[in-house]
Amino acid sequence: MARAIVFDLEYTAWEGSIARGWSGPGELREVVQIGAIAVDADSFEETGTFNRFVRPRFNPVLSDYFTALTGITNARLANEAVGFRTAVDDFAAFMAADAAFAFGRDDETLNDNAALYGLERALQPISGHNIRLWFNAHEVSTDGVCSGEIASAVGAEAGGPIHDAVGDCRSIAAAVRHLMARGAPNPASDLGWSDAT
Repeated sequence: MARAIVFDLEYTAWEGSIARGWSGPGELREVVQIGAIAVDADSFEETGTFNRFVRPRFNPVLSDYFTALTGITNARLANEAVGFRTAVDDFAAFMAADAAFAFGRDDETLNDNAALYGLERALQPISGHNIRLWFNAHEVSTDGVCSGEIASAVGAEAGGPIHDAVGDCRSIAAAVRHLMARGAPNPASDLGWSDAT
């Protein structure tokens, strides 16, 4: 069975950091969670799950804003988080050679973190397709919509909490299945849409 991967990240944030573009003092987009689901490439039904919590280096204590947004606590990181390199190596193994999709350029965020930690030569670059472009090509506006909201934005059931990386992946997959059921082409079958800018 052919697979595809849907992945999502949660990364450090503070009150107002989104509006500031993470330009405040010490504000870095350090990855805190890598979530992914494997899906059947034909049906986009989930066939496997990946979830890793990542220990941020420059801002090891999560902000109250981030914890309220994601539900990820400092205690959880202390108990479950691994280093960035371990998390990315595990994620790359989960991805294998399958086509990968994210709601935006989460692949670039992973590669930026590799550079931030001086690991860009040690880690294989992660690449993925920005599936927002597929939604936009099928008359779904993604302006102001996050990955965890895209399922409800198209009228599908999300199946997971918003701002949890795995839950957000399930929202993306549910939205794809919903639109495919209404006649949209499978995004994994023809990747021509991903060449759009």
